[in-house]
Amino acid sequence: MSLKQKTVSGVVWTGAAKMGMQVVLLVVSVVLARLLSPQAFAIVGMAALVTVAVSLVNDKCLGMVLVQRPALSQLAVSSLFFRAALFSRFCFSDCPYRFQVFWPSFSMNRCSKP
Repeated sequence: MSLKQKTVSGVVWTGAAKMGMQVVLLVVSVVLARLLSPQAFAIVGMAALVTVAVSLVNDKCLGMVLVQRPALSQLAVSSLFFRAALFSRFCFSDCPYRFQVFWPSFSMNRCSKP
């Protein structure tokens, strides 16, 4: 198999995987929208946005650093891990307070009631 064929095959498989993931996410979103109350579904949507933002930063920035370095020390790997963990902690630590800023009527008690 030539390099061109391998490249085309990789692009096709990657595209199929991304499309499949989008279809699954759409189905899950539709099911959750039908099962949850509007307030609870709004919280799911906000959590999804934060999760996507964190995964973008972790996947794009930190993954590139790990791949591009010719030799990795244990210090570099653990440093990147703890930076990612601290960034995630920063993003998720005050989510209820951020929700109250953007959605003044938000209350954790309203979402936990049956």
